[in-house]
Amino acid sequence: MGFNISNIKMYYSGAASASGIQTNIENSLGGYISSSEIPNASFNNLFTDISGTDTISGTTIYKALFVKNTDVSMWNNGKIFIYSMVGSSYEDIYFGAESHVVGYIQTISDKYTSPTGVSWYNPDDIESGISIGDITPQNFFGFWIKKVIIPSSGTGEKIHSITIAFSADVY
Repeated sequence: MGFNISNIKMYYSGAASASGIQTNIENSLGGYISSSEIPNASFNNLFTDISGTDTISGTTIYKALFVKNTDVSMWNNGKIFIYSMVGSSYEDIYFGAESHVVGYIQTISDKYTSPTGVSWYNPDDIESGISIGDITPQNFFGFWIKKVIIPSSGTGEKIHSITIAFSADVY
């Protein structure tokens, strides 16, 4: 039986306990993996709308997410990267990983607080993707997304779509 790519899933963080219910992206600020899979191809599934004030002055927002291998095959040498980004020249997206602690990622107090000890990368292809290592079946890896809103004229232009991709050797 071969590997099924649809068995790689993304989940919100911020649950009160491992795999607890947590469906609000605004609360995806670290902690435990939730049982709530991030809806694919849905508006505001990673970030909510940015205010006009934040668009004009600029800001940085952070979210913690998990990628889970729900397949029966081992996922080796995993990487995460931006496959495509359509929209704004006023926003940048970065990924960051921290030392992996099984089942948990550090918690930040609000979406404007940077997690500590995280290096940030803007991986726009598979070669520059950040390593998420090996993920055994039914296990997961936490990572951070940093969205930088560059000060603009207040046009309200924003990223319309971002596609996050994963790459791995499967055995």
